[in-house]
Order: sequence, then structure tokens, then C-alpha cells
Amino acid sequence: MEGEALGSLGVIYNAIENHPLALEYHQMYFTISDAIGDRRGQATALGNIGVTFEETGDLEKALDYYSRQLKLAKQIKDGRRQANAIGGLGNVFRKQNRLDEAMDQYQIQLAMAQSAGDARSSALALFHIAQCHGLQGDIQRAITRGEESLQRFEQVEDAMRQRVREALEKWKQAA
Repeated sequence: MEGEALGSLGVIYNAIENHPLALEYHQMYFTISDAIGDRRGQATALGNIGVTFEETGDLEKALDYYSRQLKLAKQIKDGRRQANAIGGLGNVFRKQNRLDEAMDQYQIQLAMAQSAGDARSSALALFHIAQCHGLQGDIQRAITRGEESLQRFEQVEDAMRQRVREALEKWKQAA
């Protein structure tokens, strides 16, 4: 319980862009989870550390932490944390302009989310796939995948709808 609270504080500090403090709280969460043998907590903390490094632009460290999260999530057979790690890897690859590798990760994430019936995660994976298509210059595919993503975000009434709408408008103007 204490570890989860520390992890939540880390997420909050990431949200307000206090990354050094976010990292400190995520590392405390990992340490506590490790000490009590909470492997799910460890996997979550590793992913959160990956997010922090991704947000600060340290993509190599982000890649390392997402990879560690994925390995642990596979060991404990935790599909949700595997999908999160795969999405994180996709994000790093996209930011490194390794778009084919990013797409591969997002396709895996999409399949896992659909299999689990997770509408929000599948919507997010579709949006990331749309972004990759847009970056590759395939605007029609970006629009198609973006519209699929928006439809799913609408179903779950998620705040990401606005971001997807803005991207769609941009792609439609470019088409």
C-alpha cells in the first residue's frame, strides 16, 4: 500500500513536470516492492521510471526500463503490464524515428488490448499507429486509424478525444 502511494505521487510529479521528484518516488516504489516481493509493483515502478525518462528525453534509459518492465511482466504473466511496456517501447521508437519498429510494438499492443476487451488501450494504440502513419506521410491511413481511435475514445468518454480530434484535423488539412 505504501509503495503504491509513493508511485501515485511519482505520477503526479510527472504530470506537473517535476521529473527529479517523480523519479525519486518511483524508485522508492520499486525499492519497497522489491523488499516485499511485490513483482507487479516492481513492474509498475519500472514502467513509471521509463515514462519519466521518456518525458525528460532520455530515450535510452526509457528503453532500458520499458524492456525491464516487459521482461518482468512476461515472467509474472501480467498482460496489462506487458501491453503498457510494449506501448512504452513503441513511444520511444516513434520518438527515435524508428517508425517501423514503433508500428510493430503498437500492433502488438493493439492485439493485446482487443483480446482483453480494453477499449481505452486499443484506442490509444490506434492513435499511436495513426501518428506513425502521419509521420511516414501516409495521411489517408493516419486519418483512417485516427478516426477508429476517436470512435473508441468516444465510447469510453476519454479526455484523449480532443488530442485525437486535433491530430485528425491536421491530417485532413494535409490530405
